[in-house]
Amino acid sequence: ALVIDHDGINTLTLDLGEGGELVLTGVTDDEAPVELTRAILGGAAGTAPRQDLPSLTAQMPLSAPTGLYERLTTMGLQYGPAFQTVRRIGRAGRRLLVELVPQVELGRFFLHPTLLDGAFHAMLSLLPDEVTQPVIPTSLASLRLFRPARGALYALVDSAPMAPDGSIRADLRLYDITGEAVAALRGLECRPIRPALEGLTAEEKDWAYVETTTPVPAREAPPAAWAAWVDD
Repeated sequence: ALVIDHDGINTLTLDLGEGGELVLTGVTDDEAPVELTRAILGGAAGTAPRQDLPSLTAQMPLSAPTGLYERLTTMGLQYGPAFQTVRRIGRAGRRLLVELVPQVELGRFFLHPTLLDGAFHAMLSLLPDEVTQPVIPTSLASLRLFRPARGALYALVDSAPMAPDGSIRADLRLYDITGEAVAALRGLECRPIRPALEGLTAEEKDWAYVETTTPVPAREAPPAAWAAWVDD
């Protein structure tokens, strides 16, 4: 899912820019283009250095994420078994080391959504205990993909403290089990969701729909009609 945190966007375009970047641009009601984010694929901008995973695990010993998905459920974020990819987490201050293990076949995905989501789930563990409403990703400054993810990953998360408005911002780097870089996300920002319809303007409420059902009386079936043919 992609949430566009910009008023007036009515059209999205994805173009290949100079140097191999994928550029996501939005067009506003007054036809003014607004660049939303960029992604650099493969080695278009060079390669990332290997990560010394044994050194990181020594600094941040890994342990089971006790209570992580239970807390996300109480926040209104319910993830089924396929999305529960966080196996172990280590922490040092605002830094996390996360072991991500796929629960489904990765298929032909360059980076499977369930693995990327797992890094986001671990990031939410840094929120204060008093945060109880859902918090979701709303913007990303940049994304670089270095190589396909073919199995378990390690995510290195560097997060800033929660802002006064309840948002949290972090940089994430993903590595395979050998320490080779898979992806780098810079400036991932997550914001709390407002309760449904609370504080919405009349215009915003036009976009909020509530599903209802109306019982319809059952109709009686028409009487059966028969026809007979006689072959002389």
